Amino acid sequence: MSIKGKQLFRGFLFSLPLIIGTIGLKISGESLLNSMFDTVTMYALNYGTEPVNQLVEIARWTAPLATATGIILMIQPVLRALHAKLLSLRKESIAVYGDPALFHRLQAKYPVIQGDQELLSAHTYLLFGEEQENLDFYQEHLAALCNHEVYLRCASLPSQMIQNPRLHLYNPEETAARLYWKQRNLISLFQSHHFTLNIVIIGFGRIGEELLFWGLQNNIFSPDQSIAYHVFGEENGYRLLHPGLNKISDAIQFYSPAWWEQLSLLQQADRIIICQQENQIQTVQKLLSALPGKDLDIWASHVKTFTLCEEQKRLKLFDWKEEALRPEYIFDATTLCRAKAISLRYAQLYSQNSTSTLDIETEWMKLSSFARYSNISSADYHEIRLRMMQSAGLSTDGSNLTNDQLEQLSELEHIRWCRFHFLNNWKYGKPLKGATKDSLLRIHQDLLPYAELSDAEKEKDREAIRVLLSVREY
Repeated sequence: MSIKGKQLFRGFLFSLPLIIGTIGLKISGESLLNSMFDTVTMYALNYGTEPVNQLVEIARWTAPLATATGIILMIQPVLRALHAKLLSLRKESIAVYGDPALFHRLQAKYPVIQGDQELLSAHTYLLFGEEQENLDFYQEHLAALCNHEVYLRCASLPSQMIQNPRLHLYNPEETAARLYWKQRNLISLFQSHHFTLNIVIIGFGRIGEELLFWGLQNNIFSPDQSIAYHVFGEENGYRLLHPGLNKISDAIQFYSPAWWEQLSLLQQADRIIICQQENQIQTVQKLLSALPGKDLDIWASHVKTFTLCEEQKRLKLFDWKEEALRPEYIFDATTLCRAKAISLRYAQLYSQNSTSTLDIETEWMKLSSFARYSNISSADYHEIRLRMMQSAGLSTDGSNLTNDQLEQLSELEHIRWCRFHFLNNWKYGKPLKGATKDSLLRIHQDLLPYAELSDAEKEKDREAIRVLLSVREY
């Protein structure tokens, strides 16, 4: 229910004894004004005469309850504000709006208070109601919130377009997609399949878009890899809107929604992912029947439903709604810390200022929203890099890296960097006046294969690897 709806409902409940009592007294023969006056006295326990009928009896008991409730509702914001003020003295204080379940989940670990309509004092704010309500609340209190960390649930705006670095858009589909590829960890599967993988995605929409977007950035294991993504679903012009897909070496093929016309392809797939949310159980049932022996990865819309299925061993459930709401993934402090470390190191290398005067938060604030998000993409991929290093027997602090191994990791980082730009419709080009990039035209002179870069440009990728491997405290 909206805030305005709640207010109207409360007003109606408070007025209900007045309506009932007035009707009861009017029926007994009182004038309308006298009936209303006598009923109003009931709210203050001043109606001492014998009730003349059942309606008056009901009003006599419910009016004081309405008064008590009204007093509590008036005092509640004051108490909540006082509680928030005390909590705000703590560094990790959080005000949560719009999601009581998230509030209760955070209570076990953080000093939190549940917000309603008024702006409470806190260090961090979570706006997790309906999207438009979140945006309206943020705009209404923009001056007070602009210097606080704000996590706003919003699916319609891309994170790389947000100007204020303290405003973090939370998109459950994006969060879940980033998490999915890290949890599923395709490195061993990739190696055992001789550097070739066929991934099938059934159902596109917002989930499929995020899954493909982050899969192309995180599933980078070798410069010579052969990974193909076969997508069944309505793309709605996705390829036309992302011409940079043609610059990515991994194959991306869209098919009509009729996956049953490509059963041989599905039978040979190394991973089948069900993103489709509508009629999901029926689709899974058909796939189980059509593909005997094949496992299915399911972005489960209702996890409990699948516990009744006979062939549970073939179902690899991903409870994406639940996983995406885990506090550690909402805040994602590790990724943010790594991204800021990259930003600071680049500033130290290329800034005209003395490195001693640079501050990690200040340098992060200076970045454009696109540059910040590029660093977040790099930090997100770093978890995959660490797992590749572990599987190769390398120390994750980089202490036993050879020059050749560092060079290979740097090339993979450059591939990821290029893919991030291609997915955001950048292309190769040489800007005027000797600049390396033109953000308005979305062209960059380094969107080239790694082998064609100058050694100075390669050093940027090498330095990114060194910085990420050196970040130990989160």
